[in-house]
Amino acid sequence: MNLNIYDFLMGVIISIVLLFFVLFYHIKLYKNHSFLKIWVAGTGMVILGFVLSLFASVPSFRPYAIMSSNLLLILGQGVYYISLKSFFEDKLKFSNYRSALFSFLLIYISVFSDNTTLRMFSTSIVLLMFSAFVLRLLYSHRTSEIHRSISFLIITYWINISFWIFRVLFTIMVLPSKPELYEFIVLLTDLSALLPSVLGSFGIILLTNQKLSSMLEKEKIKFSNILDISPDLVVVTKLYDGKIFHANKKFIDKLGYRFEDIQNKSTLELNIWNDNSARNSFLNALVECETLENYEAYLYTKEREPFLGSISSSKIVIDDEQYVISIIRDVSDLRETEKKLIESEQKYKVIALSSASWEAWFNENGKLIWTNEMIKHIIGYSPNEATKLEDIFKDIVISDNLASVTGKHFCINFGK
Repeated sequence: MNLNIYDFLMGVIISIVLLFFVLFYHIKLYKNHSFLKIWVAGTGMVILGFVLSLFASVPSFRPYAIMSSNLLLILGQGVYYISLKSFFEDKLKFSNYRSALFSFLLIYISVFSDNTTLRMFSTSIVLLMFSAFVLRLLYSHRTSEIHRSISFLIITYWINISFWIFRVLFTIMVLPSKPELYEFIVLLTDLSALLPSVLGSFGIILLTNQKLSSMLEKEKIKFSNILDISPDLVVVTKLYDGKIFHANKKFIDKLGYRFEDIQNKSTLELNIWNDNSARNSFLNALVECETLENYEAYLYTKEREPFLGSISSSKIVIDDEQYVISIIRDVSDLRETEKKLIESEQKYKVIALSSASWEAWFNENGKLIWTNEMIKHIIGYSPNEATKLEDIFKDIVISDNLASVTGKHFCINFGK
């Protein structure tokens, strides 16, 4: 029977080794989550404690093997508690000093006592305490977003607690009259200590993934809400194929689609760009510059109505994949107004150039910004020379009359 139990325990060890690889993968994946490293350290202690317990059958190693095994098993269970506490709480706080002192006393007895019954009793009590601490921690942080993984861990630790209660009762009521069962109980103890390592590690993996999935979903909702309140059109697309990951309501309304119509569709499939070359020009500019500001291109609605978009874009990484977030402003009306102003300015310049009088334009600071050729006949400066002067009045007006002339100039031109 002992051989079968040992074989079973070795199977558990192999399972734990496989879980080690999975846990190390998660540590690499979630570098900022130190609780995983703490859990792995606890698992290593429990495994080492089990291995050392196997040497208890060798008479010369027996005392040291028992001491080291008990210490590592207890420390491993304590590290599991610290790991979970680190997961649920930002800062570790241990304010119950009486419990800590009592635990230390029990650990001392569990490791150094020569009395087999007392040693087994104190070991059972301290491991029962650690399991109870973990269970209380799990219940206090049981939320809907991690309900399944928490429930799995709770079941695991209830099984663990049940065994430690059984061992306490067995140590008091049965072991004194049947000492030959000691080795069998030790093996069951190793099995129970390994239980959190196997099932607990699996639960930790579930807990990590479920918690992070929930956090990602919350962040996605926050991200969507931020985009939706933007007064501009906002769209997030995959970098190279242009598939739409998210778009705010302004973007969807402007283009005349529903969200389900554009989800996982590329901007080329939706004919938002005039053609493939237009999108490639935008993409090449973005790849070269990393970010784009006010990149102007014609975009098209569902009804193929064009509008001129001023696009500011930047590359972002979501789940290790490159995306582009673009903020688009419809500048069609603005550019049309600018065009009309330029045309109007050109008309006035044509009129001013053909005028027989001196025509001059000043900015709000009184600096000459444009003049016709008549200035050369009046004051001897060419238009180009005159516009380079910081203050033309200082050069052409007698200093005694300067204040009067500039004052009249501003009153006439700027209503001061």
